[in-house]
Amino acid sequence: MKSIHPGSLNLFAAILCFGIFSSCSESSLICETSPCEPDKAISTFEIAEGFQIELFASEPLIQDPVGLDVDEMGRIYVVQDPGYPEKLGGYGTIRLLEDTTGDGFPDQSTIFADSLQAPRGVMRWKQGILVTDAPDIIYFEDTTGDGKADLKQVIMSGFARGNPQLGINTPKYGLDNWIYAAHRMGSSRPYFKDQPGEDRLAGSSNIRFRPDSFEWESTSSASQFGHTFDAFGRPLYAAWNNHVYQEVIDSKYLRRNPDLLVAPSTANISDHGSVTDVFPITKDPRHELFTLEGTTTATCGIKCYLGGAFPPEYHGVTFVAEPAHNLVHADRIIEDGTTLTAQRMHEDREFLASTDRWFRPVNSYIGPDGALYVIDYYREVIEQPRFLSEEVLEAGILYDGSDRGRIYRITAKGTESPSWPGQLNLGETESSELVKYLEHENIWWRRTAQRLLVDRRDVTSAEPLEQLAISSTLPEGRSHALWTLNGLDALTPSLIGNMLSDSSPRVREQAIRLAELHLHDNTSLAAQLFEMENDSDPRVRFQLLATLGELDTDEARRVRENLLYEHIDDEWMQMAALSAPGLNYSSLFDEALSRFSNQENNGHQTYFERLGMLIGVRQSPEEVRFLIDSLSDFESSENSWWQAASLNGLADGLRRGDDPGDSIYFVRETVAAISLLPDESTLRSAARQVLAVVGAPDGDAGDLIFRQAEEIASDRNEDADLRRDAIGLLELAGSNHYENLLTELIHPREPAPVQEAAARALRHIDGGHIGEFLLSQWNRMTPSVQSAAMEALLEDDERIALVLDAVEQGSVQRSAVSPAQTNRLMLHSDNELRLNAQNLLGLPDVPRSEVVARYMEAEDLEGNPDRGRAVYERACAMCHQINGEDGVPFGPDLAGSRSSDTESLLVSILMPNSEIAAGYQQWNVVQSDGSTLQGTIVSESPGSVTFRNPAGQETTISRGNIESMEAMQESAMPEGLEQQISVKEMADLISFIKNQ
Repeated sequence: MKSIHPGSLNLFAAILCFGIFSSCSESSLICETSPCEPDKAISTFEIAEGFQIELFASEPLIQDPVGLDVDEMGRIYVVQDPGYPEKLGGYGTIRLLEDTTGDGFPDQSTIFADSLQAPRGVMRWKQGILVTDAPDIIYFEDTTGDGKADLKQVIMSGFARGNPQLGINTPKYGLDNWIYAAHRMGSSRPYFKDQPGEDRLAGSSNIRFRPDSFEWESTSSASQFGHTFDAFGRPLYAAWNNHVYQEVIDSKYLRRNPDLLVAPSTANISDHGSVTDVFPITKDPRHELFTLEGTTTATCGIKCYLGGAFPPEYHGVTFVAEPAHNLVHADRIIEDGTTLTAQRMHEDREFLASTDRWFRPVNSYIGPDGALYVIDYYREVIEQPRFLSEEVLEAGILYDGSDRGRIYRITAKGTESPSWPGQLNLGETESSELVKYLEHENIWWRRTAQRLLVDRRDVTSAEPLEQLAISSTLPEGRSHALWTLNGLDALTPSLIGNMLSDSSPRVREQAIRLAELHLHDNTSLAAQLFEMENDSDPRVRFQLLATLGELDTDEARRVRENLLYEHIDDEWMQMAALSAPGLNYSSLFDEALSRFSNQENNGHQTYFERLGMLIGVRQSPEEVRFLIDSLSDFESSENSWWQAASLNGLADGLRRGDDPGDSIYFVRETVAAISLLPDESTLRSAARQVLAVVGAPDGDAGDLIFRQAEEIASDRNEDADLRRDAIGLLELAGSNHYENLLTELIHPREPAPVQEAAARALRHIDGGHIGEFLLSQWNRMTPSVQSAAMEALLEDDERIALVLDAVEQGSVQRSAVSPAQTNRLMLHSDNELRLNAQNLLGLPDVPRSEVVARYMEAEDLEGNPDRGRAVYERACAMCHQINGEDGVPFGPDLAGSRSSDTESLLVSILMPNSEIAAGYQQWNVVQSDGSTLQGTIVSESPGSVTFRNPAGQETTISRGNIESMEAMQESAMPEGLEQQISVKEMADLISFIKNQ
């Protein structure tokens, strides 16, 4: 099959059109409207100064490309996935591209492998390729030399299908000789084909595996589609609305301490926001329902540029595709303490952008020539059906462009045509010569040479590798030599010891990781590590602290403590220290009191909160008692910051750990007393968090506390916030006992916080008389009190009827019932109430209500939970988990819905804006530096707020850095799921949820 020849004409056009973002003067080469033919598409681009872009391959040579790899002979393997987003059925293929004319551009295409379901990545391995094609990772090899694979072997299986961006994709050979793949389908249970092994979930994390030794494990975090490494193997990821973040701590360190249930593992490293502004130039752009116009909304295919052929300032720059805005964004990556920082490479413009709305960059690749090869899926629509309007779906354009696809070559201006396709011979190169390529400036040569050397197992290469590790002038070369030796089982402790004092901190960091493999059988290495505690580099100190967690000796503990306390303000040093197994939390807490309790700052506060969380998770009565006893001086306001942090952490740990039962009920009395302290609002709030888990005190002690709370609540001379919190304590005790007091407190003479707290507490009291009382006071309430009272009024059917009567009579304004409350009432299970609500409150979303009514048929169908799991993985797992597994922990855990009736579940699924679950309201946050983020609030402390975005990443922001926070009224969960879930499938889904 022949393609349009992309050679000198396109290179001429590239140079002509993109000198300094100028327009092309040759009208015959210009494309005015989308779609553009391959020979004219080049005219639609603007690229950064100093670069040129040319067409490398296009249809009909390739279609629907999503990934590529180049082997040691210069053969090009392209992954084609025409079935995206939802078509399965064996349409996927791997194309082998060849240059038969010698001009450097492919002109012939062969189907190397076909009948793939949803191929999303390819990597050269052994004499063939590995292809990620959920549920499998498949090895293909051409044993006859005809350019077509005749050997097919499933290496691994068990990977879940579902959201196409979350499935197993993009395998890459790592510096440490493991193969890494992006993955976030929490329900996957990977296993090696025909190999016995433990049945375990992969979780919503990337995975790494070794086919030869049948090993696999989850990493500590996840990317979405695509992932990359910097020159020293540090993982950099991207998700749809988070264009670059870093995995900081390895999963092996988090696993060794089972109490670290809420340990962070990634850092959002962009200094211009994880959801950042982009600058498209698209003509007539196509933006679907959930495209965040002008900001990152579909980022994928991240690549750290290590090709060595761009200007020096581009070394290590990350390029990330943004197909929804038809551009490629670039960030420079710089060292910034323990983590990295990403800075925008270009202000007010992008590295690459197109006026063509069909330009859909999804991935990129560094070639043997150091060029960046950008993979263009080239489609009219790039979104999944769930994110499209009914109009678009009915237009039938979802797969328009499935016969198209391009690969572009980006190089420094003046670079000549490629000469490598089919012209390489590394496969035939002697091992001693391959060693030299480990210090090549281009990562393609370093990685390929390392893979070949490890695969050959040639012991004669050990000596030149040792020489390279010692003498190479390139730190990357020394690192590759060390890891290649390790892959050959030829790395000696003495060489590791030498490299621990290397001039490059990045090489020292690698040497520490390698020394970790020998700690238990080589005491001299351990001694050398102990001497590194004052290393000048923060990342070296971090790795040292993490590694020393493997040693249970007095000296190791001493060095760990020194590193921790010297760098306590670094949250990642805290995590490395607390990941060590067998820690004595009481001892650590006591030491923290001694060192830091009189020095309030964010780092100290975070440390106390983490210690409290660890104590809460472990639930040792002795450790809990130690923490509570340390609060004895709680009347001193100087201590309130660390006390509140410790209690917040304790509450969080208790919530996330097992049911504590009655083993720690002894905390109730002390914590209840703290919840009534004057002048300590933050500390009172933290105490109530603990009581919400363990319950209110009982017996004589409880009676005493509640009498005190009652006195405070009724005393108008007391502080209003203290009275509000006292009412909150009475609510925990059971509002029925205090009905008279609560009704008395809903009076205009009382401060609004007191009235609001009293109204909310009344919701727990059954009976229509509460509704009658609240409505009798309605016109005397301020709006904030009315809002709290409405929550109580809508708690039971009798009170709902009273509200509807009041709306009909005009004594309560229709607007007093919020839109979410209105939607809920119009779908009430009681037919009379539902019709009355529809008549009185209007029907703002009749079509959605009709959808729910239609899907009520599912209530009468017998669902199949096994089929329901597949529906869940396809439609729900991208934002939800169930029982803490099988998905992304962004929205509520659906295990909490198992007791809901069918109607309630249908409303939640099909009308997500009807009521946003408590604790999952979306917030838009503007920081002092102008950057923004969106997410749910995970936790709050006196000095910071932690948010979680839809990708599952958490970001903690100092309150001092928050310019504004605003609750968003829309649910993050999209409407329109009925487009992909039939009534029968809905019955299956509900059966699955209810049986978990």
